[in-house]
Amino acid sequence: DCDVLFMLDHDIEYDPKDVVEMCRRAKESRAIVGGLYAKRDADRGFSSRMVPDEGSTDKTTIVVGEDKLVPAAYVATGFMAVPRQVSELIPSAYEYLSEDWSFCHRAAALGFKSYVWTAPRLTHWGKKGYAVEEGVRS
Repeated sequence: DCDVLFMLDHDIEYDPKDVVEMCRRAKESRAIVGGLYAKRDADRGFSSRMVPDEGSTDKTTIVVGEDKLVPAAYVATGFMAVPRQVSELIPSAYEYLSEDWSFCHRAAALGFKSYVWTAPRLTHWGKKGYAVEEGVRS
């Protein structure tokens, strides 16, 4: 049994102690907790979208390094802790969509179609190559 699901992108530099603390905070608050990091293009801001300060439509006061949980509308998954209660309820309440599939879902809601082109022979690389075999159906 696990209490917290922790997500970490390979391109995030972090202190391992922060992983333990973030998991503790997610478990205690029963809320999704993400680390604040910049988008790869520093001019584009943060990877998460915070809830605007009271009285503002788009500004959030952030003090980097301050030990504080700031309300967020959207949290990036590159350094995120999800308490068990969230991970158990979401699949039963909604169909899970990865960011790829979510993009297509949103496009379909706007009237666009999506297709898979089966001619290219593609390999998805990780520790080894993964290829679709001829005649395999999803």
